Amino acid sequence: MATHWTDNKDFGWVRGIHFMLWLHRHFGIWPFRIVLFPVVLVSILVNPLARRGAVDYWRRLKPGISRWRLAMGVFKQFWAFANSMLFRLLILSRQYDLSTTDIHGRKAFREVIDSGQGALLIGSHHGNVEACKAMAGKANRKVCALVHTEHAETFNRAVAAYTKDSIELIQVTDVGVETAFILSEKIAQGYLVVITADRVPIHGGRTLSMPFMGDLAEFPQGPFMLAALLKCPVFFMFCYRQGDHFRINFEYAYSRLVLERGNREQGLLEACRQYSLSLEKHVRSAPEQWFNFYPFWGSSKD
Repeated sequence: MATHWTDNKDFGWVRGIHFMLWLHRHFGIWPFRIVLFPVVLVSILVNPLARRGAVDYWRRLKPGISRWRLAMGVFKQFWAFANSMLFRLLILSRQYDLSTTDIHGRKAFREVIDSGQGALLIGSHHGNVEACKAMAGKANRKVCALVHTEHAETFNRAVAAYTKDSIELIQVTDVGVETAFILSEKIAQGYLVVITADRVPIHGGRTLSMPFMGDLAEFPQGPFMLAALLKCPVFFMFCYRQGDHFRINFEYAYSRLVLERGNREQGLLEACRQYSLSLEKHVRSAPEQWFNFYPFWGSSKD
């Protein structure tokens, strides 16, 4: 039976978030990374679900990969995740300079911003979505983000003392009618609404099967149904590190996602297909920054 992503509690790393920030603030990035190295090694050893998910991912990404390259890929993936925790905190507390960020799709995004419309930004757990949220906030627009209650609670509590961001968080376990009603009001007020679409619902909600990285994977239906219900511009949003800076991609997907009566399922599948194709493209551009540490395709390729 497939193991659900909620069984993975992000390794408990968020418990040390205060220490991470203190170490970086007083000693800089290299002492932080020296301390982080053994932490990452231990995390790989004591988290079988995350390790199994990472091994499965690299074998699908690079069929026939050698054991040495597989081990290095898994380590780099855990290492990138550990570093991303620090970057998330620095970005949220406005201690990270985003002026060197490489932004793609700026023109279409700016046109929507200047029009005063609200918009839906569909992201993922690849890279660092906090940088996208921060850049959206810099556009002088209110931002609200849907987050998973159980996983977000510890991190949000840890960063509350540091964050200076005005991003409003809406904690949900699934996208339903009540959520859509709340968000439609936000859109009417000109908010930028952020949601991820690469993890299946917690309590058995509807999913869409889609080819991804050479095999079928399950994606949540909720974000794409929400895109249709909100009747607003939709962007696919991806952000990841390239060298010493972030790259942000705002991909204009729809001025408004319309699902034809009697053909709704096909419309949802097409929207999900576009998203999964974009996601795979960016994942392959920065493979170490794939942060879904569980068997994403349902079972491991041992």
